[in-house]
Amino acid sequence: MTFAIPDDLPITSATLRLYNPGANPFELGFVSPNATETYSLFDVTTSIADLSVNQLDRVDIFNDLGSGVFFGSRVVSATDNNSVVSIDLNASALADISGRAGQTWAIGGTLFGTTVVPEPSTYALLATGLAVLVGVTRRRRA
Repeated sequence: MTFAIPDDLPITSATLRLYNPGANPFELGFVSPNATETYSLFDVTTSIADLSVNQLDRVDIFNDLGSGVFFGSRVVSATDNNSVVSIDLNASALADISGRAGQTWAIGGTLFGTTVVPEPSTYALLATGLAVLVGVTRRRRA
C-alpha cells in the first residue's frame, strides 16, 4: 500500500484501517484453516516506481512486502469479516512516515498462521490405527 505523506503536518500517531470483506464466493475476506492469523506490517525498501507497475514475476518485491522493520500487527479471524480492521502503527513506523514528509510512503504486510500441535492422545490414536492396519495386513498374508 502506498500513501502520499503531507509535508506540513507533524506525525504523532498513525493507525492503518483496512476493510475486510465477507468470506463468500464473490469476496475475499478471512478464509483460513486456522482460527486466527496474525497480520503484521513492515517497511518496504522497493522503490515506489517498481511497486506501481505490474510485477507478478518479482519474487524479491513479494518478499520485501512481508519482511524488514516491524511496524505493527493484529490478530484477525472470521469475526473480522465485513468490518474495518485497525492496526496501530509503532514508533518505527512513525519515524519512517515522518522521514517521508512530502513524498509517497509504502507499507507491506503478511499473514502468519498459528501452527496446530496435536495432543498426545492424537498420536496414540494414530499409532493404534496403524497397528490395527499392520495386523490386518499380516493376517491376510498368512
